[in-house]
Amino acid sequence: AAEEAAGAPKRRQSRLGRAEAKARGDQAAAAASSSGERAGGAPGAGRMPRARAPPFVRRDFFGGAITAELPPEYVDISTVRDVPDNQECFAHQDTDRSLIVEILEFEDSYDDEKAARYFFMDLADANGSENNEIELQEAVADKRSMTALRQFRDARMNIVIGTQEVAKFRESAKNVIRVFLCNLRLPGFKSDVLISFNTPVLVDPDSSSARALREGGFSLTGDPTKQAEEVQVFRRFVSTFLIANPELFGAV
Repeated sequence: AAEEAAGAPKRRQSRLGRAEAKARGDQAAAAASSSGERAGGAPGAGRMPRARAPPFVRRDFFGGAITAELPPEYVDISTVRDVPDNQECFAHQDTDRSLIVEILEFEDSYDDEKAARYFFMDLADANGSENNEIELQEAVADKRSMTALRQFRDARMNIVIGTQEVAKFRESAKNVIRVFLCNLRLPGFKSDVLISFNTPVLVDPDSSSARALREGGFSLTGDPTKQAEEVQVFRRFVSTFLIANPELFGAV
């Protein structure tokens, strides 16, 4: 299950309700799907045989107003618990990884670099994390590799990767997670989009995550051999992130 602490930080507002987003997004998503948009695919992936499931599939968010590619093992958390209208949350069925897309009002108090760092620390504060470390921060300069950056001339994107120490379901036991954070800035829509991919690094033996991982036969310590896979999932999702219906962001 997804980290409950990795939810919405304080002071954030939804621009469009989930039901309205679905109504607006269905037609645009269908058009995007029929156009075969698959930007940013993994090099060398090739054509998959019909009988085999692809490693990534196109998924709908906010009723199809946004689409991106994600492994099929990730399930929609809104089917089992409430998710705020301005969020979509998917979680891996076995590994305690989660991915959250969140739409926020544009944060104009900071430049792009500081905004990305602010969102990372704001998320840590909402998670109740006191031990945070930013391991990497960079601006995405190559617009050709990112679908969303090619869509809108004024769009910008910054990446922050770091660790946080969070408790699940307000438990006393805390787990160390690695947060891959992408801040897509859309000043033309007066919106910031946050994509956060959370992966376990060290799971406290007394947490509910530990029990779930043990039952699934997984280690409580992040597997270094899986780090490349985690980076690939994050990179593929971000690079294929497509805004099929800009009306999601409301009138500007």
